[in-house]
Amino acid sequence: MEKHTYIFSEGRWESHGSYVDQNQRQYEAFSELQVLHGINQWQLNGFMELAIPNTPRMYSTYIIEPLKPGFDFTLWQSENPSLGLIEGKFMIAGDTIISYYQSRSGLYTGHETLVKLSEGEYTSRGFSFKNDKKLSSWVASLKKISG
Repeated sequence: MEKHTYIFSEGRWESHGSYVDQNQRQYEAFSELQVLHGINQWQLNGFMELAIPNTPRMYSTYIIEPLKPGFDFTLWQSENPSLGLIEGKFMIAGDTIISYYQSRSGLYTGHETLVKLSEGEYTSRGFSFKNDKKLSSWVASLKKISG
């Protein structure tokens, strides 16, 4: 199994890219993320900013089960003020981390694909839904800035 540095090791990351909303409006997006590893859980904490005047930062915290030896997936949860409790999986397939998630209510679903380019760089592509309607999609590059 390929060794991944994003999520599976501690560090700080920056992300730059574009975000497309449900009305196909495209915005520049910036994120900063920090991965922390404890004995019983990992955390992915961060924020995203969209280049829209007077739009607040969107903060998130993911609680992640540490990857078990011999496994190529792990579980995560995040509480979102708008969507409620989100539950998902991080799955490793070669040079790619795939994240699939769903709200506890089943109303919201989505996925993100992170392809490793180097030890400190990934590309990200994702899509989210509310029932059968698009909420957003995104394309970004992530770079490790410390750790």
